[in-house]
Amino acid sequence: MDSSNSLQRFNFSKSNGVDRLKYLSIDEWGPYKPFENGGLTEDDNFQGCWNLDLSSVIDTPNLNGVTSLSLFLFAFTGQTSVNNIGSWDVTNITQLDYFFNDNSSPGRLTTNSYNDLLIGWSSYGSSLQNGVFMELGTSNYSGVTAIAAKSYLTGTKGWVINDGGPV
Repeated sequence: MDSSNSLQRFNFSKSNGVDRLKYLSIDEWGPYKPFENGGLTEDDNFQGCWNLDLSSVIDTPNLNGVTSLSLFLFAFTGQTSVNNIGSWDVTNITQLDYFFNDNSSPGRLTTNSYNDLLIGWSSYGSSLQNGVFMELGTSNYSGVTAIAAKSYLTGTKGWVINDGGPV
């Protein structure tokens, strides 16, 4: 799919068909922005896109004004690498419920992607929202820097992060 010219939003949450399985990769987010309706984010943009590969994406999604990424990558299967996830500007995000997990699929971020997320997102410091709940399934993190980053998010910022713990 080439989103360079016009694609800005789409949502698979209501799709029970196989169309959501046809999306194989995103190489560039381009102008894509998580779907919003009346200023409120419509969640689950990529729900059930089980075959979607985000390991080669070269930029970050436009999250300006977005407050929720709940169910955003819901129902992924296998280990998923999300390139540049640590660079996503999540400073306005207040909801990450089931961001990457539906409790029935074995989906998980790779350890490297999860480390990148923790380290990158915690670097926003005081600009981050307090009290965010984030669900990451069985994703694991590793290393002193990732452990410190998670500690900052859960301690200082009061985030609740459900994950698979350290490796």
